Amino acid sequence: MTYNDALVKCASLCAKTEYSKVELIGKMCRWGISRDMAKLITDRLAEENYINEERFAQTFVYDKFNLNSWGRNKIRYYLKINGIGNELIKEAIGNINPQEYSDTLKRLLLSKLKTLTEKDPYKQKIALCRYAVSRGFETTIVTAAVNKMIAEGEEIEAPDEI
Repeated sequence: MTYNDALVKCASLCAKTEYSKVELIGKMCRWGISRDMAKLITDRLAEENYINEERFAQTFVYDKFNLNSWGRNKIRYYLKINGIGNELIKEAIGNINPQEYSDTLKRLLLSKLKTLTEKDPYKQKIALCRYAVSRGFETTIVTAAVNKMIAEGEEIEAPDEI
């Protein structure tokens, strides 16, 4: 594949959805394009604003939180893998509404609680915490949310502390 063919193909992809430089370089390498040529192409696409790391980070955070119900930790991790800088990550994650974040966590916990077959309240609490942390929610927030569910009299009986 020539430079121009790859450039056109990548520009077409970037016109449809947001990509990070890391994602596009990986994609081009799988097409058999050298890493050096892929770097040149992504630099050119960034100059022409087909690739914009700030826009990518904002879109990624919005999609993963609103569509996939990921927590901040998981989002942060995947943004780092995609080569996004800490300042952009902090800014993009800062756009998550705290109330929506809390509501999403509670919705996930209640949904998970309905699927648990374990009857021991302590094991239920551990399972809920493990599930929410695996979705990328912070341990302190998860523990507080599970304890609040217990205090509000959800289906779990008050267990001993973890």
